[in-house]
Amino acid sequence: MIIKPGISPIYDEIRNKIISKYPDINIIDINPYYDISTFNHCAENQDILLSLECWKNIHPSLVTIPLKEKILSSLWYCYC
Repeated sequence: MIIKPGISPIYDEIRNKIISKYPDINIIDINPYYDISTFNHCAENQDILLSLECWKNIHPSLVTIPLKEKILSSLWYCYC
């Protein structure tokens, strides 16, 4: 499961690498603002979710495996 294309250049880059190196992998597109139901879906269906390291302890039934390749993601906050 990866955020839909066109939303994040970093996720798009990772998606393209997966598609080119592992064409048999079926990628499931998800909304960029996923919530606990996304993590529950992964736990129940044994799907793999590409997510940020900050979510590594979000669900007791999920295991976080870091990518071998270091990829930096920019974070931003919007305060209204």
